[in-house]
Amino acid sequence: EVRGVFPKAQSGKRNTESLQYGLDRCAWETPTGQIGVEVSKVEAAAFENELRAELQGAVDPRVQGAIDQIRFQPVSDIGDHAIAVLEKGDAKRGIYTDISLLAIQRNHRMAVLMIHDAHRDAPLPTMETLKGLGRPLASRL
Repeated sequence: EVRGVFPKAQSGKRNTESLQYGLDRCAWETPTGQIGVEVSKVEAAAFENELRAELQGAVDPRVQGAIDQIRFQPVSDIGDHAIAVLEKGDAKRGIYTDISLLAIQRNHRMAVLMIHDAHRDAPLPTMETLKGLGRPLASRL
């Protein structure tokens, strides 16, 4: 499925070191970056708060309200609840780096799909790219 969107991606590699913390992770290297998936348990009511907490590392704590500069876009028809974030890094707004992710909640599980391109001026992935990878991921939660 990853190679259907990123044909030159290497095989995924699972990181089991974080299992002791309740996180199951897998990553695929691409010629320009990485695709990562992190799966954990979450209460449905805490889904968006968990996502916001995860994104705290992407914002400058010295810029008041920086986390509020990130646009959380609801996505329908994927899991019980899904939110996409597509933001270019912008120091003035307090966003350290480009963010392209799709967070999916289904039952009591949460998956966060992240796409990172190492080239600073690279365009963000499209919403359709996120959805194309997110639909099969959601079906496995």
